[in-house]
Amino acid sequence: MLAACGNTDYSKTASGITYKIVEKGSGPQVKLGQFLQVHYAQKINDSLLMSSEGGMPVFARVDSVGPVYNAAEVFRFLSKGDSVIVVQEVDSLMKQNPMMPPFMKRGDKLYLHMRVVDILETEQEVQAMQEKEMAAQKDRDQALVDEYIKSNSINAVKVGNGTYVKVDEKGAGSLADSGKYVSVKYTGKLLSTGKEFESNMNGEREPFTFQLGKGQVIAGWEDGLKQFAKGGKGTL
Repeated sequence: MLAACGNTDYSKTASGITYKIVEKGSGPQVKLGQFLQVHYAQKINDSLLMSSEGGMPVFARVDSVGPVYNAAEVFRFLSKGDSVIVVQEVDSLMKQNPMMPPFMKRGDKLYLHMRVVDILETEQEVQAMQEKEMAAQKDRDQALVDEYIKSNSINAVKVGNGTYVKVDEKGAGSLADSGKYVSVKYTGKLLSTGKEFESNMNGEREPFTFQLGKGQVIAGWEDGLKQFAKGGKGTL
């Protein structure tokens, strides 16, 4: 889009961030101290990094900020219903923090697409909306997992607070339990695509060791690993 329009349709903040309101909403403009409820998608060049669409929105307080080269500079220009693209140069971000993630390289552009769902007045309103959204997200997550298990004909048992466990091998001896130390070889994959995002199964990394029941791992591990003993294998 930037190449097509020669950047002429974009505005700039005091620090040099480029932005454009691509769809103008009909609601009021946000005021300092209010909160934006937004859905967003973040990209590096053409590659999607993350998105809240179809999931939980995020909330951002609108404050008076200086030229800090941060998307927050754009917030005060937005109205309810607006859709905006915010463009940041990775070169400029590196001036603030040279230790950037490995997928960000010099010459890249970071795109933030935001859609303003609502404007809220107080932290109490934000908290109430977050609780409502969390309940709705729990239902959406449950439906996704149920459909995945059904469509893939997985024989899994629901345990704890909602973790589904497929036991391939139970293992031998006493089961893992709160207070015990466990060492785990694992591979993590995205439910939506099956893409692997983390693994220590290749022999180059040591097993991950931690004390169960101390909140050192995600809740699914806390619940799911209690179904296995030493040597156990399965899927959460």
